[in-house]
Amino acid sequence: MGRITLSFLPSFSTAQERTQFGTIVTENNPSIPVRIVDKMNQYRSVRNTLFADWNQQEKGMLISTCFGETSHLH
Repeated sequence: MGRITLSFLPSFSTAQERTQFGTIVTENNPSIPVRIVDKMNQYRSVRNTLFADWNQQEKGMLISTCFGETSHLH
């Protein structure tokens, strides 16, 4: 019996794009489009808010926030 060659199959490259960041190694990951990076950057400056106490006189809540290195009480 003779050999059959399948020439309709796509040829796959064996070269792999390898990226290392610290101890994390990835292979063949597509780069993130700039439009997605720009959209995600708007969520990087989320501020932390903490419950501080109850305001008994005005029947409200006091919360603490931090802007930069300065704490604020609201």
